[in-house]
Amino acid sequence: MEAVVCKMRMPFGRQSARHGLLLAGFLSGFVGAFEAGHPLPEARRGLGAVPSVRWSLRVVQAWPAHPSWVYGVAWLPGSRRLVSVGADDTVRLWQRTPNRTVSLIAQWNPGMGSMFAVAVLDAERFVTAGREDRVLLWRLPVGEWTVLGRHESDVEALAVIPEAGLVFSGGRDRIVAAWTVGGGETSPERWEGHTGAVVALAVSPDRRWLASAGEDGTVIVWSVAGDRRPVTVYTEHRRSVRTVAFVTDEVIASGDMGGMLHLWRRDDGRLLWKETAHRGWVTQVVACAVEPSGPLGIVTAGTDRWVRLWGWDGERLTVFDERREHAQPVLALALSDRCELASGGMDGWIRVWDWVHEGTSDESRVTSDE
Repeated sequence: MEAVVCKMRMPFGRQSARHGLLLAGFLSGFVGAFEAGHPLPEARRGLGAVPSVRWSLRVVQAWPAHPSWVYGVAWLPGSRRLVSVGADDTVRLWQRTPNRTVSLIAQWNPGMGSMFAVAVLDAERFVTAGREDRVLLWRLPVGEWTVLGRHESDVEALAVIPEAGLVFSGGRDRIVAAWTVGGGETSPERWEGHTGAVVALAVSPDRRWLASAGEDGTVIVWSVAGDRRPVTVYTEHRRSVRTVAFVTDEVIASGDMGGMLHLWRRDDGRLLWKETAHRGWVTQVVACAVEPSGPLGIVTAGTDRWVRLWGWDGERLTVFDERREHAQPVLALALSDRCELASGGMDGWIRVWDWVHEGTSDESRVTSDE
């Protein structure tokens, strides 16, 4: 979400606390962009720190997806289809083709205000959440939806375990709710531990752990099969935490409103690495094992409009590449099951990125459409 223009398009309808916070983050990133006006210093880029493998990012597709902010994007498994949600109260299904054109397959308006989050269960089902406190379960191809469950306030975050039919949601009511996909609206398991809104969720690769991030500045690790009590509470952030992701089953990455990215151990909360990743907020972090023999790839996005690609070798975090393609702050990142990256922003655009070995041709992309 690149923000060179001072004119902002506000979402439709009444403004929520989320919009107010994002406006503050936008202004912070906007000011930071002009304070910095450049990428991270070369001394911090450390492009040779992991000499065996280096990647860069390249935008291969970009299109205007929504007339206002894109809050969430998600890939459908085994396909070139994406689902996006935004401040315009629409859910949109997109199809990418091998020749890299994009078509809008369908668009639905559930009439509930801004949609803040989307997560995919399988090729025919996904969930969305946002204003009006409801979690919606959608079925393709017709786009029918039912109410899976409700919070007591806006729902900010979603995560899923498709194999178990589990949906996790986090809201401004400070609750993490666990829903089982089945026959209609259900009562959830309620996991309580945050003292502020729950704004991000992540499931570990082995499906045993859930991490929740809150405006109270903490990240809580829960056992999916446990007794609803926090297993680990991470308290090293000094600002509200906005995003969380599992780098491995044992290592978690979290980013906050101060631009800090932390990597830490799941089991005991021990800090492994701390880095100023963005000016303004870190709005998103995702991780992917791009190549079995290489370091793990971590991508962050921020209100400063940068998308940054990092390598984590277990000891050191290294910036491999950084791009400023969005015209306003970046609010959404998503990885496909093949590590294809999609981003969405306040500019209403979606961009699809390839991971490329530095110095190689387009034919040797790490993630390929072909």
